[in-house]
Amino acid sequence: MLKRAGFISAAYVLALVLLVHLNVIVAVLVGLLGMGIMVPMGMLLDRFRYRAALRKWEATRAGAK
Repeated sequence: MLKRAGFISAAYVLALVLLVHLNVIVAVLVGLLGMGIMVPMGMLLDRFRYRAALRKWEATRAGAK
């Protein structure tokens, strides 16, 4: 989770600096803010995907019995 958010944040900071010509410090702060949002949202989405897959697996298993 942290690796994915860190990679995306780093790419975003690079894009802000190189494409938008934003100040490096401001870009890093925006990247950290984005990472702070991405980590809990990613955990929430992973939990939803896991629970959906678990329900599907349980339904398949209940139908097989």
